[in-house]
Amino acid sequence: MPKLVRTITTDAPLDRVFAYLADFSTNAEWDPGTESAVARDDDGPKLGQKYDLVVTFGDRKLDMVYEITALKENRLITLIGDGSTTHAI
Repeated sequence: MPKLVRTITTDAPLDRVFAYLADFSTNAEWDPGTESAVARDDDGPKLGQKYDLVVTFGDRKLDMVYEITALKENRLITLIGDGSTTHAI
């Protein structure tokens, strides 16, 4: 299975960076392959929170649902994404 890894260095405070990335509705702001990302509810990032994304693969647009499956404040966030033809961890 292909694996995509990105590393970005910043001087911003850890808690601000974590809060920004944990809110996966910001995904379209930093991932050029994401056209839109919307949280299913307004409770903020939490275990089980789901996000509806539209992603682009070449000339195709795909709907995907991402779910937070692990969350440890300022340490770890894991999401699993599912679409009709794509699975992402």
